[in-house]
Amino acid sequence: MQHHTSLRFARTTCRRNVIRAGLISLVAMLAIPATAGDLAPPAGAIQPTDRVTINPQSITLPYTISEPGSYVLTGNIVAPPAYTGAGIVITSDDVTLDLNGFTLHGVPMAGDAIKADAAGFLHRVSIKNGNVSGGWAFGVNLTQAQECSLSDLRVDGCSSVGVFVGRYSTIDHCTSSNNSFQGFSAALGAVITGCIAHNNGASGITCELNSVVKDCVVFFNAEDGIQTLRYCVVENCSAQLNTGDGIDAKNSLVRGCTSGENNGLAINDNGGSCTLIENH
Repeated sequence: MQHHTSLRFARTTCRRNVIRAGLISLVAMLAIPATAGDLAPPAGAIQPTDRVTINPQSITLPYTISEPGSYVLTGNIVAPPAYTGAGIVITSDDVTLDLNGFTLHGVPMAGDAIKADAAGFLHRVSIKNGNVSGGWAFGVNLTQAQECSLSDLRVDGCSSVGVFVGRYSTIDHCTSSNNSFQGFSAALGAVITGCIAHNNGASGITCELNSVVKDCVVFFNAEDGIQTLRYCVVENCSAQLNTGDGIDAKNSLVRGCTSGENNGLAINDNGGSCTLIENH
């Protein structure tokens, strides 16, 4: 009997010791002050990540983009009757404008649909994915911008040039048609790829020195299909049914092109100044 009593006493004492040790550990943990990281934000401005939306229902023309960033159109822009101003005016470097599949509709005597406006030159303006139609002077006028990028645009029915870009710019997979003057015009160092120019009142594509025109189709233009100045490359292009020459190039390389049924020469190399390779 004494043996069983001693055993129960030992077990009870053991349990009490375990509980006491646990309580001591808990109190010790609660006594340690909690620490956390610095909740203050880092110094400097927080950069926005969202694109700026342009809602045609809540703007007046011309709409001016004066800050760098990414902008997206949320509907068609329609110039009011007798409007003579521009559609969208860009006055800042580093602007991306996504037309989001929508159209800028002009009226007769309107200004440029989209233009760069600066005392000097803007840089790195990108415009993509949309349409310009009817009545605007220039569809896209980036004569005052350099290092620009245009892609997936359709420009039609402008009273001047469809698309004009400044130096060192790229035009990719765009169409320019039924404009009173050139379909596409580019300053030196341009790269124009996969574009279509047709039924324009002057040449389909014109570009200055050191430019590349590749994989383009030009037809039914009132002057030359493609016209380049010196040191250019015209490659894998098709020029048909233009009033002037199919391709007019000077001191340039013309390779892998097809040109025919133009009123002028198929390829005018201006007195043998060009290198012609595998053209038809």
